[in-house]
Amino acid sequence: MAKQSTVIGVVRLARDPRRLLVLPLLATVVGLAGVAASALVEGALTIAVIVVGLLVAAVGIYLAAWLFSYRLEVEAGALRVRWLGGQRRYQLVRGQLTRVVVRGAGAAALRPRLGVLGLGLGPAVLRDEEHLELLRLSSPDTMILVPTDRGRLAIAAVVEQELLDALVSAVRRQQEFDAAERTARVAPPPAPSVAASSAVGAAQPARILTGIERALLEERLAAERAAAQAAAEAGLPMSAAAPAALPAAAPPPAAARTARQRARTQWHRPGWVALPAWMTRSTRLRDALPVVAPLVVAGVAWIVVAAEGRISGPSPEVRYLIMVLALTGPVAALAVLVARSLQPRLSWLVSWSALAAQVLLARALIG
Repeated sequence: MAKQSTVIGVVRLARDPRRLLVLPLLATVVGLAGVAASALVEGALTIAVIVVGLLVAAVGIYLAAWLFSYRLEVEAGALRVRWLGGQRRYQLVRGQLTRVVVRGAGAAALRPRLGVLGLGLGPAVLRDEEHLELLRLSSPDTMILVPTDRGRLAIAAVVEQELLDALVSAVRRQQEFDAAERTARVAPPPAPSVAASSAVGAAQPARILTGIERALLEERLAAERAAAQAAAEAGLPMSAAAPAALPAAAPPPAAARTARQRARTQWHRPGWVALPAWMTRSTRLRDALPVVAPLVVAGVAWIVVAAEGRISGPSPEVRYLIMVLALTGPVAALAVLVARSLQPRLSWLVSWSALAAQVLLARALIG
């Protein structure tokens, strides 16, 4: 019996619009201010400032839509978190539901990897010892920890009792599905009728004989022909001269195949790829590096180009390169944020690709 994946219900998440809109509004205001400030500059720099301002404003709008798109759906034996451009499924496992205090007296230490202004999404560390998943869109006093196959999931719901009732419904629905599957597996299939069996046998095509079966058949037919010829010469009836049926030959043992043992390859990261120790101590700094690095490189290259007086160059190719160099920073930062929400492992790949493109552009401009 196929397991159904219908949604049992949706749990309302606690949201604080004021905290959720701080960063999106800040980015949108900065981007629009940059567009307005483009009237104060001239030449190719005007287009670059307008494009950068629009991109920053678009990042702010996307960030607001991304934060407000989070929702928690309850399925049979599982929880599904959906957001703009992605989703993640958490299979419920045996364990104990726990309410943890995260603010006020006796609050447990909770360090989110992606969190600001009391918010938190994604991996987090509880009491500096337990790694869990965090779903917090406000700054509540308590949260519910749900055991899942990805570790415990900390949820900040509007009404905690609503979340508990939904979890009970999910477990009961999963038990019903499991019982139905066991019943269908134990029940014997109905016996087919004789007419149906003959019809099915007649409808099936003839099976192709293997080489061994063909050799045995030819050997038996040759023995029957020899016996029939001898009986004809001696004048005996066919039934008396027919040889006994040949015993069915046992299938030859399959040749033992010794598979070549392949040693598992181990890849060791070279020392020049590893980050310095001061960067890996703070998880927030390590997570911010892929986003900040392209912006810093673009800013430094822009300062160097402006100091050498190449911004107002007469060549149109130089102006295009300057505009592209100005766009690489915000575009790369936006691409890293999108990759982090969809495929977190690709964040550093996107960041390194942007840095390589910036180095090539800066080399072409500086000469």
